[in-house]
Amino acid sequence: MLNATSSKNSFLIKRIKDKSIFSDFSTLFQNYPHIIELYDSSGNRVYTNRNLQFQYDRPDDQSEYNILRDTKIIDSEIYPLLTDVCKGEMFVIRSASSFSEFFRWYESDCIYELTMFPVREDGKAVIYFAIVHIQLKNQKEENQKEELEKRNFENDMAYSLLRNVSHELRTPLNWILGFSELISRETSIDKIKEYNATISKGGNLLLALIEKLLEMSSIVNNKNEMHKSRFEVNSILDEIHGLIKNELIFIGRNLKIEISSRLSVDDSYVFSDKIMLKQVLLNLVHNSVKFTKEGKIEMGVSKSAEDELKFYVKDSGIGIENMKMKTIFDVFSKASEIDINEQYGLGLGLTISGNYVNKLGGEIWVDSEVGVGSTFSFTIKCFEEEAKVEEKYMFLE
Repeated sequence: MLNATSSKNSFLIKRIKDKSIFSDFSTLFQNYPHIIELYDSSGNRVYTNRNLQFQYDRPDDQSEYNILRDTKIIDSEIYPLLTDVCKGEMFVIRSASSFSEFFRWYESDCIYELTMFPVREDGKAVIYFAIVHIQLKNQKEENQKEELEKRNFENDMAYSLLRNVSHELRTPLNWILGFSELISRETSIDKIKEYNATISKGGNLLLALIEKLLEMSSIVNNKNEMHKSRFEVNSILDEIHGLIKNELIFIGRNLKIEISSRLSVDDSYVFSDKIMLKQVLLNLVHNSVKFTKEGKIEMGVSKSAEDELKFYVKDSGIGIENMKMKTIFDVFSKASEIDINEQYGLGLGLTISGNYVNKLGGEIWVDSEVGVGSTFSFTIKCFEEEAKVEEKYMFLE
């Protein structure tokens, strides 16, 4: 059993007590929760605070142990550090589980911090050096804890999803089923057209909700990979402007939409993901339409830096409360419970937009005032176009 020799141990305690460094050296170290080893400058162990059989490669009946003469340690990466500690250096090594080969008391699945530092006499010559073995955490337990937290989070997400989906999907389905039944018994052409318009509205809303769910599913499962190409930004704005203008006519809203700023011809081409950019703009414009009763919606783009574009969507809607703005990009969060257009949503549009903007190398934020309106702004990075690889072939005769 490798215990410290009583003569050297008592001598050390006497020296420290005489200097009044500790009132009770023995009690202090014996109650320390981690393993401490103390060696003299020649490598002989003179103290340990644990009554353990430290199983180095030495005979069990040998009470003396010299760490600097242990053949296994001499051949390891720790040996140069020990010799440097003898010269006055100090080292802290985290995750030292790889040293369990010769520190045999190291437990499996645990992470350790190994601290080696010199003890000097009157601040000059190194007379001892200490090794402190601190068990940080059990990796297996930590993994289990992380897995449990992940499972709980997924369960909470699943519950929130079911709660939101069950409510939001039920409304358009009721429209479709209810008015389909009415239309089958109706003889008036005007009423049939009216019911058909409601069915069409419910079908489009249902499709939009399903598309949002599929997009969110791709994000959660890290399946929303970028597909970059070179495209013209101004044409994206024109396309969205025409699409939203037709939607406003269809729903009978007296709401204007306009493009208030464009890029120059030289700056308008960008190498990025066209689909993601278009989806972000559509989500933001639809959000503005949803919460704007009258006035107008503006959108535009400018070059904010050499490799960055800034987009914005501004509306004259009901605005967002300060407390709401803090969580507006969170999953299932909604800007307001008041819905101007009596439409419905899962509260995923802004979450998806935030994720896409992050993928596009930018940031997204909102400025808003209740009763005045909101401005959603975001940036995207102008990626460098990948050079086309020229394939070369070699023919051997």
